[in-house]
Amino acid sequence: MNSTSPALTYNIPVFTSAPGAKTLVVMLHAFASTHKQLADLIRVVEAVYGKDEVDVYAPDLPYQHRLDGGGADELVLNLVADLDRIWDAKAGEKYQNVIFIGHSIGGTILRRVFLAGSLNPSDYSGAYSVRDELWKAVAQKRDKGLPCEWARSVRRLVLLASWDKGWSISDSTSWFYSIGLNILGAWGRVLDLLELSGISERKPGRTMLDARKGAPFIVQTRLLWMAYRRWHNEKLRELYNAGRPAALLAAPDEKQAANPIVVQVIGSQDDFVSPRDQVDRDVEATAWLEDDADEKRYFLLQMEGSDHGGVVDFSNSLGRKRGLLQRPVVESGEILEKRKEIFASALSLPPQELARLSLNPAYFFDRQSPVDPGVTDVVFVMHGIRDDGYWTQRIAQCIKETDEATRAADPDGADGAPFVACTQTYGYFPMGAFIMPWIRRQKVEWFMDLYVETRAQFPRATMHYVGHSNGTYLAASSLEHYPAARFGNIYFAGSVVHPAYDWKEKIAQERVRRFHNARGGTDWVVALLPKSLEYFTDLGGGGFDGFDQIEMDGAELTQSKRYAKGGHSGAIGEGHWPEIAKFIVTREKPFGHIGENDALFRDKSWLFALLGRARIGVPFFFSLAAVAIVFVCSRWMPEQYRRWTPDALFGEWAGMVFLALLASFVAIQFYYWKHTPPAQVAKGLTRLFIVLAASVAIWFGAALGVEAIDFITLDSAGHMAFPAMGATLTLAVCAALVRFVLTKF
Repeated sequence: MNSTSPALTYNIPVFTSAPGAKTLVVMLHAFASTHKQLADLIRVVEAVYGKDEVDVYAPDLPYQHRLDGGGADELVLNLVADLDRIWDAKAGEKYQNVIFIGHSIGGTILRRVFLAGSLNPSDYSGAYSVRDELWKAVAQKRDKGLPCEWARSVRRLVLLASWDKGWSISDSTSWFYSIGLNILGAWGRVLDLLELSGISERKPGRTMLDARKGAPFIVQTRLLWMAYRRWHNEKLRELYNAGRPAALLAAPDEKQAANPIVVQVIGSQDDFVSPRDQVDRDVEATAWLEDDADEKRYFLLQMEGSDHGGVVDFSNSLGRKRGLLQRPVVESGEILEKRKEIFASALSLPPQELARLSLNPAYFFDRQSPVDPGVTDVVFVMHGIRDDGYWTQRIAQCIKETDEATRAADPDGADGAPFVACTQTYGYFPMGAFIMPWIRRQKVEWFMDLYVETRAQFPRATMHYVGHSNGTYLAASSLEHYPAARFGNIYFAGSVVHPAYDWKEKIAQERVRRFHNARGGTDWVVALLPKSLEYFTDLGGGGFDGFDQIEMDGAELTQSKRYAKGGHSGAIGEGHWPEIAKFIVTREKPFGHIGENDALFRDKSWLFALLGRARIGVPFFFSLAAVAIVFVCSRWMPEQYRRWTPDALFGEWAGMVFLALLASFVAIQFYYWKHTPPAQVAKGLTRLFIVLAASVAIWFGAALGVEAIDFITLDSAGHMAFPAMGATLTLAVCAALVRFVLTKF
């Protein structure tokens, strides 16, 4: 036995400790599971490596409970600390090999555990050392620097039914799992509301939410893993250094930075996670796309006749059940034996043999874009709310033309291929959905998934950005929540980002090179709606008032001195395109060399400025619109006592209370006209806003309920044709209006 028993964060139902063990195997179970589901894996591990030659660490983790509240980051930090303790407690000769094995979310966690304990990788766009929150946290818990001793000995990662790109609900997901994931998504929305209102900052079920596609934990892991792998890829390093970068990319010290083999095992009948979410083609499949045998460190094995849980079942003794009726799963001995053989191969075969057995990961994807290290500049052009984004391609065209003209004027200064534009759309985004924080977050996650794909295709490129309205929120939120995100030149128009956003920090961290904010003088959308939510969200009036940290004549941070004409889309209009293109290509301040063009600019509207300072836009207009709809639609009702009249709306005590609460909300906003309220007041305003919104929703639902009752309880013996028509028409009009507001406004 080891001379010292380590005191670990998590319980150790399985921790075999052999005196002469040369290999440490770390095994993590799936969501809502325990170490017991790994029993068959442990038996194969002991058979392959020798029972007296291997120590197995297989803890029960908090996500065995569906409503765990710690989250993925906390898990990674604790596991890194536990592995440090296990390594230090090993008497005599330390482990020569460390093997990571994870099932489902366990594999996703383990990949980040390895990164957290390893050296910070150099990246083609700069050092990652300041762009991941976990490295800083690991350093604070350790008395010595990175890498961790065990990380230098990690030889292999075996990922069983793990999702590298995060889970998502798609057409490939079975109805059974879709129901569960939809419930999980709805639960995440409830948690967002509780956090927004200040009621609770704890998020039960957080680990699984952290593992969704596009979430910060997943995107950070993908970007860091991509940087780590490319750091070890000799051909990519040579291509990068041949491009005359400011600093050459040095090869890693093999004694300090391990480059483990990754063997991913998927089930041919996995209907929980699709192969496109399991296989990260953008990060791992480069060597397969180019058929580069020397650089292949990723291998994909498939277990035939196996679903998501079956990839760890080799004996029919794990008590697996399936479906709503939870029927026991019993499979043939031939299938079980074949699974065992594949897992044993994943543990023991050398890369050359694994390549022979491996599927080509690129075959799971319809369109394959080869890596292009020649491209040095990519620009994202993102549209905003209530916009189909057709203009994004026009701006992209203008940027490419400007780049071409700049290259022609100075051929010797041109470096790399011409600009590449990315103008993909996240679809029409109405105002009603935009106000919901969880839907805004979904759009950010969509964008960051696109960011990873683009970064994978163009490893040397600087990512520039042009955003309008919600497009500005995508970039600002990405920089705030994804430390590995990085941009060159950023142009904002009609920004809905909070004026207090910390741009100086992003410049200091070298995550933004230059930023310009174009303001709209008659931008009523920003002045009345996002600005009214400044006290309790990350939205605000940056596109109307400007950003607090920006000086007019600054170097890296600039904004327009005057205000663009044309409402919400004024600063992104056709007259601004040439100046936007110059800024992205040459970093030249828009309209800075000729002064503000009077044909395109004007002073700020005093009326919108006055209403904006009151910050009552969203609650006031939302309440007013809902009451108006209820009042107008009720005019169709034939029975007088059923109609919603001003007396019925405001004469009862409930209506009076609602008006009093709305007046209080407005009064508090006016009281804090020029200053941000204290945190407790801001939380109180948030809760009051939620109460007002819920009251209107209940009010509106009651009106619909009255119409439905009228329709259902018609007296067929009487002459009720007109009442029937009135009730039906009212119900239809209300439903149509609700749909229009939610999907179009």
